Amino acid sequence: MGVASFTIELRPELPVYFAGQIISGVVKVVTDSPVPCKDLKVKCHGKGKVYWRETRSGFSKNFEDKEEYWEQELAPSSPENARFIRSEAWPATIETGTHEFGFEFILPVEAPSSFESPHSYVRYKVKALAKLPSASDKKAETYFSFCQPYDLNRDRAAREYFALRKELSWGLRPLKHGPVTLDLQSASKASVCGALLQIQASVRNAGHSDVTVKVAMKQRLQYISRSKTKHQTRLVWQTDAFTCPRSSSDARNFEFVIPAVVPHLQYCNIIRMRYVLQIKTSCTLAKSLKIEAPFFLGTIPLLREEHFASSWEPSIPRPRDKFTVTHGSKSLNDQSGKNSDVRGAEGKSGSSGRHSEARGAEGQSGGSGKHSEARGAEGQSGGSGKHSEARGAKGQSGDTGKHSEARDAKGQSGGSGKHLEARGAEGHSGGSGKYLEAGGAGQPSNCGKYLEAYYVKGQSNDSGGYSGDFGLVRHLPNSNNGHSVEVSVGTCFFSSLHTNLHPQRLNTKCPPPNFVILPNLNAIMKL
Repeated sequence: MGVASFTIELRPELPVYFAGQIISGVVKVVTDSPVPCKDLKVKCHGKGKVYWRETRSGFSKNFEDKEEYWEQELAPSSPENARFIRSEAWPATIETGTHEFGFEFILPVEAPSSFESPHSYVRYKVKALAKLPSASDKKAETYFSFCQPYDLNRDRAAREYFALRKELSWGLRPLKHGPVTLDLQSASKASVCGALLQIQASVRNAGHSDVTVKVAMKQRLQYISRSKTKHQTRLVWQTDAFTCPRSSSDARNFEFVIPAVVPHLQYCNIIRMRYVLQIKTSCTLAKSLKIEAPFFLGTIPLLREEHFASSWEPSIPRPRDKFTVTHGSKSLNDQSGKNSDVRGAEGKSGSSGRHSEARGAEGQSGGSGKHSEARGAEGQSGGSGKHSEARGAKGQSGDTGKHSEARDAKGQSGGSGKHLEARGAEGHSGGSGKYLEAGGAGQPSNCGKYLEAYYVKGQSNDSGGYSGDFGLVRHLPNSNNGHSVEVSVGTCFFSSLHTNLHPQRLNTKCPPPNFVILPNLNAIMKL
């Protein structure tokens, strides 16, 4: 006799509710006789908790903490759908039959997403309580999933690309294990659940033992109690292990769909969560090598994510001792060093150094130094020095110096240096570097041990090992030296790596962010 059923139904019942959204439903009461009710109330709230136990020396200690995020309580409307405040709606008598009492809540804007783990949770629920004077109180509750939106476009770190390298050697001579080099790179360091992620992992094993390699995405958790913090790692995705034999190298591409996991845990003070991409090696009787890169998961994808994922093609270069990048268009600054060549055009100055060359055009001065060359145009004075060369009048050239060559055409500057040849044509300057040869626009070009590249007007690049700015690299059909890499939008250098974008998969009308399109310039890279 009395209340036969007391339940909560969400209408509509959604798999996930978002911040600021309205959640509504009814408290459904089925009675087989009239039932007096002192009060009926519905409460919606969210709560987080961390808890774990540690045992040391036979003694156990519990650690826990709680956090309330949001709570709202109201008296539901009567079966006639007339809304009452609690003092006026109850006490009342619930007649025989089936009754539905409606409720409605606006979910909070600042609250963490629902989350479950072995040592913590963030939960949201709707709870109903009916106080009956003649019987025990009736209770009902239902849980729902809450998601706090996370816009990746508002996080600057999420818009960056990444390419990481790490090298490790161990042991003592003569049993020293040669270096093992790991590379990890991806088109993006941020994505959303359900998206396709592309990763390239590369290993170079110069040691004496085989190396086993695994690539994985992991979730790092911190549980924060009042007195202690606990760390936990959970596996999200992992590749099958592959082996790289000794004295060899291997590079592999991986694609996987990001599973449905909690993207981000904002507004939570007792649980901290982050994601990492990891590549790890293991070797018998040797140290393991590991690279970890932070990865951002959100609910709103990057605006150019789809385009970039479709146009990205991974490429990891073989390690090199050193290379030099130079450029020669208007408004570019240059670099200097031993056996280097730097030049400026239309009022730009070069730099100087031993076995170096600096030159200017249209009345600008060049640099000087031992085995150096300086020249001017339109009646300007040249430079001097041991084994040097100077020239003055427009269109004229004079050539002296040991192992050097320079030429001038229409006010353009040439190149010189030990074992170096460079030329300019129609306002374009060539590249430079040790044992390097570069041609001007429209001329066949080849380069030797290192790299030649042209860069866009107004940009600059840094000098040093494996660094530079963005530029355009294109295949020269008349190139006669080396293996050519054909790229349409450029070579992006990440501290010690560079990534090439394939021309066949590039939409030049919508290039990836931070890249520039450079028409009518050419460059060749020998691998």
